[in-house]
Amino acid sequence: MHQADVEIYGLEVSPIMLEAAKRKAPAIAWVNARAEMIPFAASSFDGATCTFVHHHFGDPVAAFKEVHRVLNDDARLVILNATADQTKRYWLVEYFPRAMEKAVAPYARFETIEMLTGAGFQIQCEEKYEVAPDLKDLFLYCGKNRPERYLESAHPKRDFDFCRRARRRRDRSRAQAPSR
Repeated sequence: MHQADVEIYGLEVSPIMLEAAKRKAPAIAWVNARAEMIPFAASSFDGATCTFVHHHFGDPVAAFKEVHRVLNDDARLVILNATADQTKRYWLVEYFPRAMEKAVAPYARFETIEMLTGAGFQIQCEEKYEVAPDLKDLFLYCGKNRPERYLESAHPKRDFDFCRRARRRRDRSRAQAPSR
């Protein structure tokens, strides 16, 4: 998205992970913050993604309320995460049963739809996905290196194209700015 002349911000609570993120993606404006206390004004963003992280939130409803606060009225939030049932079927369970049992526990503690509606979001669609049984490698990273799959408009009910929205907002701001 940064190639589309769109500013991107990322939140990370861990200073160690923040430094790694800055090295890996220097074009992103990384901020050390918790999702429960996002350091931006209301209505600051045209879209947000939450990818394999919301099961780590201390208070998911508070975090999603904060995300809702910083999004514009017509913005979209796209979430990608596994369910507890899916994680119990990962091939890693066979080799690391106790570790995977601990890893699955956070997924089982909440229902995402209820948390989102409790935070003020209106659910437009929910797409469940299944990891193909014959997939042998990288399935835990499904979509991680191709997030555009979740951001481009492919269907009228799935208007996730943040780039288009951000460019449209930027262009409106430029048109409204006084001439110098």
